[in-house]
Amino acid sequence: MKSIRAILIIFLFTNLCFSQTGWYQVNSGVNSALRSTYFLNDNTGFTVGYSGVVLKSINGGIQWNRIAVSSDTTLQMRTVYFKDQLTGYIFGNHFATQNTTDSFYTRIFKTTDGGNNWFADGPDYMNIWLKSIEFLNSQTGFMSGGLYLYGGPNKIFRTTNAGTNWAEIPNPFLIALVSQNFINSTTGFVSAGNEIYKTTNSGVNWTSVFTNSANGYNLVYSIMFVNPNTGFASGGPTSFSLPKNRFIAKTTDGGNTWNYVLNDTLGWLINKITVVNENVVYGCGSVNSDGGYENSGKIIKTSNGGLTWSEETIPTTSPLISITNINSKGFAVGYDGVIYKKDNIVSVTQISTEVPSSINLYQNYPNPFNPETTIKFDISKSGFISLKVYDISGKEVQNLFNGVKEAGSYQLKFDGANLNSGVYFYRLLTNGTTITKSMVLVK
Repeated sequence: MKSIRAILIIFLFTNLCFSQTGWYQVNSGVNSALRSTYFLNDNTGFTVGYSGVVLKSINGGIQWNRIAVSSDTTLQMRTVYFKDQLTGYIFGNHFATQNTTDSFYTRIFKTTDGGNNWFADGPDYMNIWLKSIEFLNSQTGFMSGGLYLYGGPNKIFRTTNAGTNWAEIPNPFLIALVSQNFINSTTGFVSAGNEIYKTTNSGVNWTSVFTNSANGYNLVYSIMFVNPNTGFASGGPTSFSLPKNRFIAKTTDGGNTWNYVLNDTLGWLINKITVVNENVVYGCGSVNSDGGYENSGKIIKTSNGGLTWSEETIPTTSPLISITNINSKGFAVGYDGVIYKKDNIVSVTQISTEVPSSINLYQNYPNPFNPETTIKFDISKSGFISLKVYDISGKEVQNLFNGVKEAGSYQLKFDGANLNSGVYFYRLLTNGTTITKSMVLVK
């Protein structure tokens, strides 16, 4: 009996360590291509994909259940996004087949009760695939898209009344818009073909700030800024006949200039990046094969701002389309209904190996903050630690870290971009000691 218990303990510990340090597959229950994931909090999230698929999880992405949003299985559910805890959007793209009278269009579905119920939000957007949407505050948002590789039209829309109305912004783009990222109400970026364009006047004018010169015609598929100065962009080839350059470019001056931090010919297509902080960036994609479709999904990571990159171990041959992070968790989704999860994606940086004399949790800085702040702590002996953030009511809003750390001093960045202004509490639990401090988010 003792030996059985010992084996069980070893098994559980092994699985715990694996879940804390590596990517592992969770069952989606579908085999359609999945394209986008968004979590409202540490527990509730949504994933969407082809054939009208919309999945929901209420336990942090461990289990997923299909929910009814639309009966139209021809829709490619491409994007899911929430502007706050109640209001969210899903973009369903219809692909026109050859020799039919079908049209390309986007149908927008909206929820106002946190994803419990969804409804079609207005008429279809004809002859366009909308792909990107983001809100900068409760009232101002942008959405954009185009007919990818089909010559347009390419459109950008802006709302100033919380999405009640969307006004088209004239734009000069001849090639489909693939990605967007606005850093405030006036300054934003879009990718069109192999170029990145910047606006500083809410889309009235656009200036090209980056042209991907990688071997062949390689599109910019993803743009993401971590703060007003630092951002990353990724991409790869548009067809199998082109040279297979994967690339990631970085800016540190607000997008005025970009430099490659990754540019090689390993045959990758980097579909999406997610920026955890200035140092930690993940990218996902697939290896292209001549004469065939994308295969062999891949995830890469940098922990030093792009100076070096390493490949993450994932047990899949399916192409990966999207990667995202929520609180301390990472999710990568792709073809064949694959969903991969990593439990500790937040980078906890060790700043000293000297063993502290006591356990300490320091006041965050800056404080008040918007939207990022740094949290530092000391642990006097090795062990399991938990660092979580709670709102004023005591509800957990972010699980920053759960895992084993050696004795030493650490720090991490907390991003409150998805939270409302207010007072929050962060709590460190380790070796039987609990320390709590308050911080103020001001937007």
